Order: sequence, then C-alpha cells, then structure tokens
Amino acid sequence: MSACLCHNKSTKSPYRKVSVKTKSMRCHSFGRTVLVACAGLATAAIVSTRADVVAWSNGPLATHPGGGAGGADASALQMALGLGVYAFGFQFGYGNRIADDFTLASGTWQVTGVRFYGYQSYSGTSPTFTSLNLQIWDGPPNNPGSSVLWGDTATDRLGAASFSNVYRVLETDLGNTDRPVMFLDATVAVSLPAGTYWLDWQADGSASYTGPWAPPISILGQTTTGEAL
Repeated sequence: MSACLCHNKSTKSPYRKVSVKTKSMRCHSFGRTVLVACAGLATAAIVSTRADVVAWSNGPLATHPGGGAGGADASALQMALGLGVYAFGFQFGYGNRIADDFTLASGTWQVTGVRFYGYQSYSGTSPTFTSLNLQIWDGPPNNPGSSVLWGDTATDRLGAASFSNVYRVLETDLGNTDRPVMFLDATVAVSLPAGTYWLDWQADGSASYTGPWAPPISILGQTTTGEAL
C-alpha cells in the first residue's frame, strides 16, 4: 500500500494531503543492483548493492510501450476515464516537495542511489534538471513523531539525468513530445534494515521551462491503482 504527500509552502501544515488515484513505486532488477523505480507522485528508485532481487513493485509508467513519438514509450493521461492531471509539481523554487513510502524486505540494504522520474515541459530530450534534494524518514513526513534518517533539504544529490524514453501525453495524442520524462539519479549512502520508510524530495531545473513535474503511475483502463493521501 502506498501513500503520497505533497508539500506546499503556502499551507499551514508542512505537507498537504493530495487525493490521487495512483500508486507510485515499482521495482526493477538491473544486473547486480536493486532498483525500486517509482513513477508518479513518488517518482523514485532505490538502488542497493544486494544482487538480483526485486525489492518493491508498484506498477508501470508507460501505458503504450513503443507507441509514442519515434517508437518511444507513451504514458497516457486517460481523460476518458475522468483523469485530468498530467503530473504533480516538486519545484524547488516554489517550495513544493513530494513524499512517498517504500518497503524493504528482510535483511540489511546498502542503499547507494535513488532514481526519480520527472519532466520539464517542452524541454526536449536533453535533461534540463539542475539539482535534487531528498530525505529518508522513519515515518510519514507530516507526522510530528517521524524523524529524518538520512538526507536534508539543501544538499544537491543529483548525480545524473537522462531521457527515460517515455513521453507523458494525452491518450488522443500519443505522438506528442511536449513532456519528455527524465531519469533523475540521486546519490545516496545509507544502510537500512528491513522495514517501511518514507522519501521526500524536490528538484530544480531550467527557468526556461515549466516544472519540474512528476508523472503518476498509469495503467490502461484503471482510475485507481493504489491509495494515496
């Protein structure tokens, strides 16, 4: 079960609850790293030195693999189902943050990186992101009893950014290229035992484009793919 919170600087509480019909983490195994890749409000991926194990699976971002511009994948906003949000803001300049939970299985995990997904509208496929900060919590960030285990809101953790080969589009315009989704790979160095944790993060990018924006998990024909706050 996954829950998401968006920070809004203008609200009284440091986090405002956002109702989103999405679940936001998915996990891939790449060689000898474990990658928990979240697309959506919690657009993140957790890389561990433990080998060849899928740690967490929450669902896909691409609704039309190979169906986008030039054979890229498309992540379609399904307006026919009543959905109306391309993505959610996690802009450093506006003080917006995103938070989501993740669970690690048995044993101890040496977490070495986190992969996030995000885009700046009309940017093209060359990354325009300039920084990303993140924190790992032992509970929901809006809970007064929760504590930060690693990270802060000031240090830039962005190690690399690259085109994910996914465009965020309308279901009626799969070939659109206005919203190219990027991999945002953050550097992390923390040891975590099995359990449930929370991430919160924000990113900055070029002032020439809107965003950064985080697209949600998208599954054809489904309006609800999890429980979000």
